[in-house]
Amino acid sequence: EFFGKGLYSLFWQDRHRFFQADGIKVPYLAFADDVIIFTRLARETLEAINAFFKQYQQYSGQKINVAKSGFVCSSRVSETQVELVASILGFQRQFFPLVYLGVPISRGRCSSIAFDGILARVRARIFHWSGKLLSMGGKLILIKHVLNSMPLHLLQVLKPPKTVLVALGRLFNSFLWDKSREDKRTHWASWEKLCFPTEEGGLGVRSLEDMVKAFSHKLWWRLRQRGSLWSDFMYSKYIGDQHPLQATVTRPTGTWKRLLGIREVAEAQISWSLGPGMVDFWLDTWCELGPLTALVPEESDRPHFLVAEFLDRDGWNRGRLLHWLPANLVDLIVDIPFDLEGQDHILWATSATGHFTLTSAWELCRQRRTILPLAQWVWNKGTPLKISIFAWRLLNNFLPLDSVMRRRGLPVVSRCSCCLQEVESVPHLFVNGPIASEVWGHFASKFGILHSTPDDIQLVWRMWATSLTRIPAHHIRRVLPFVITWFIWRGRNKARFEGQVFSARGVIVEIGNFLHDLGRANRLDKVQFRGDQDCEWARLASGTARKRQPVVVTWAFPPSWQYKLNT
Repeated sequence: EFFGKGLYSLFWQDRHRFFQADGIKVPYLAFADDVIIFTRLARETLEAINAFFKQYQQYSGQKINVAKSGFVCSSRVSETQVELVASILGFQRQFFPLVYLGVPISRGRCSSIAFDGILARVRARIFHWSGKLLSMGGKLILIKHVLNSMPLHLLQVLKPPKTVLVALGRLFNSFLWDKSREDKRTHWASWEKLCFPTEEGGLGVRSLEDMVKAFSHKLWWRLRQRGSLWSDFMYSKYIGDQHPLQATVTRPTGTWKRLLGIREVAEAQISWSLGPGMVDFWLDTWCELGPLTALVPEESDRPHFLVAEFLDRDGWNRGRLLHWLPANLVDLIVDIPFDLEGQDHILWATSATGHFTLTSAWELCRQRRTILPLAQWVWNKGTPLKISIFAWRLLNNFLPLDSVMRRRGLPVVSRCSCCLQEVESVPHLFVNGPIASEVWGHFASKFGILHSTPDDIQLVWRMWATSLTRIPAHHIRRVLPFVITWFIWRGRNKARFEGQVFSARGVIVEIGNFLHDLGRANRLDKVQFRGDQDCEWARLASGTARKRQPVVVTWAFPPSWQYKLNT
């Protein structure tokens, strides 16, 4: 605090010390012990700053690390001036791009080079993990919660080139599908096609391109919200006395170009709750019908107004409103409340609280696909993650079945593992083949479901899911079909690659053992068997969830002559 106030006072003692003569004056930026000072290259200014540094070190007892400090100046600065700065401050000259708070700062257009660091960190994290020891579900969790979060800090302040987002997507996709760096596997879909919510057929991972748009909306919200040093600087540099929607800049920077790309969409989500009415009368949305400029035909001599000019202590100035607006619109406006003693509050339309949230911005600007009911049933808390991923792959034809590989152009000689006669296909292996028919018939009889043999596995899943009404998403009738399909696939793989016998009885036994294991692990609950209490697995369901209590864990010294290895 002393350092900041001292610098601020030092610059205001002589305004020629400021780096910028016009507009808002920013002497420094600071976060913890990382400080950037903006000043002119003049001997008197540099000597004053150096004297302040010495005074601060003397009074505080802290030391400025000269070896880690540096200065950046224009390329047009002479060597004499560079030597002047180095001799007075003792710092070494640095060049753009430089990194401040983890963000590379450079002049001009943001290039791909600025993101080399984050690409290298993502590669290092991926190569550090052993893909051979991770299932596809484990990889998906790491992508969602680790890899996809690593670039977000940069995306908030920098808009990356398209090539950077493509490179990150390829890294994520390779990690998901490949077994390891050396053991490459088939990439069944591009990363862009996977970045959708699960109910829309995706994997529930947010697209980084959509996140860039959401962060751009956040920047616009911060700009319109005012009250920060950044928004004051942007208003001073780019907007001035104009409305942000009408501001034009001759030579815009990357940040302003980023805002221009979304300002109409973002501004449409912003409305105002009136206080004293210091908002634009025509362009801001303070009326529930929208901005007045869209409701009233524009006239060439229409002047700029603030809403405050139509307010007084007794209420709205109806006469002045009628001079500019039609009577039916004035009747609506005079009922709008305001508070002359309060403040104008900015509201975000798609948020229930009126406050901006990144999730609401992401929902506003993300790509969308049709919602698939089956996709919603696949991802539920009752189905193990590995089985959900398998069912998702089957829905999207991402399994290496012979018929699928043929469609992809591979000349495969096909023979189904369940009968050794027919060509292997999804309907034959999973629905109406001899083994699949017996397995589905066995479990259908246990639940009183009329067994039929359609030619589509999705119809079978839907028939089971709708056989009872008003059941939860993780009901046994919605979980069991995926489990049955999974074990048919396991049996096929064991027969094809391990030489084991593929039989309906073996699949049925494995499914029963699996459900018993879920019950013993308390992964089944009574809600899953609503309407099926007489089922043999219902007795394995626990009535209530396990109670978890926090336990304080502290590090303790090991016994004498023993060592403790913390990993």
